[in-house]
Amino acid sequence: MHYSVSDTINKPRQSVIDALVDVEKMKRWQQGMLGIESTSGILFQQGSSGYQLYEGVGVIPKLKVSVPYSNLPEAITLVYEIPGVINTCAYRFIEENGATTYQLDVTFEFIDGTQPDEHVFKAGTIAMMKPLKEYVENESLTIHQK
Repeated sequence: MHYSVSDTINKPRQSVIDALVDVEKMKRWQQGMLGIESTSGILFQQGSSGYQLYEGVGVIPKLKVSVPYSNLPEAITLVYEIPGVINTCAYRFIEENGATTYQLDVTFEFIDGTQPDEHVFKAGTIAMMKPLKEYVENESLTIHQK
């Protein structure tokens, strides 16, 4: 499954990028995020890999993440993996007049061949973009902070 979404965040590109790759800022807008664990390189640099750690019900889920491509501040590709699913997110950031167009090309691969409803996944991606936009545009807003 493949789809694209975009939004405009009324802040400079670097503010958007910082919110996406700075773990302390990520914890402020990603609900339940506890931190990151690098396994290769410095996470969010090209060629790096590791885990994003989240609160869970009695456990701390680990979301495997790798960075096959980074040309920040223009683009970064992140690959997220959980058992049975590979999610590739290619981010592009275009700054114009102090605002940033945040484009996201999303691919989901299901190991078992499942083809879920694209509209449901796309709506979920759009919903996950909202806290980022709110956080960046309202720097003092804290969606969730541990």
